[in-house]
Amino acid sequence: MTVTWELELSLTNVLVPPVVHCKQYDNLSRKVVCRVFKGYEEVFLDDDSIVNVSGKRPDGEIFQYCSDGDSGVVYVENGHAVIWITDTMTSVPGRMPVDVTITDGNGEILGIFPFILAVKKSAVDNKGLTTGSYSDFLAEFLDGIIDCYIDSDGYLVIVTSDSLGLSFMMDGDGNITIYTGGDSS
Repeated sequence: MTVTWELELSLTNVLVPPVVHCKQYDNLSRKVVCRVFKGYEEVFLDDDSIVNVSGKRPDGEIFQYCSDGDSGVVYVENGHAVIWITDTMTSVPGRMPVDVTITDGNGEILGIFPFILAVKKSAVDNKGLTTGSYSDFLAEFLDGIIDCYIDSDGYLVIVTSDSLGLSFMMDGDGNITIYTGGDSS
């Protein structure tokens, strides 16, 4: 399923930057379709138009995608600029400015348009848990088991090398609790 945001970008009017809402760790589930207008008339982009998208996340990291490469993230389709939202853009929650620069095939700038990417914080601060399915999580966990034993107090200990950053604790009744970020205190 894809959520599509349609933005109207103006070559002649200064507009308030639109806000595109998404969730932390979103990756290729949302796309932004940019329709360009000059006055009230829609301008269709040529196939050789180049779309450059750049932004700055709240942690100060910069991302950039361009349609003249083979990224598949930014391209021109049916006369519109298409931008897929990636996990590079959404790894940090918060509001971030994004610029869309469109040039013609000769490098002449047709327009620079801003929008705001509003990334809502994920309920769980663990991308592996947030974006994976149960079967993906289980497979990664099982593949990462290095050792499994009963300690001197009779507790089950599972040592893993998975990238999920989980730790485990079993109480005296045999109930296993999984913690993220190694916090099992």
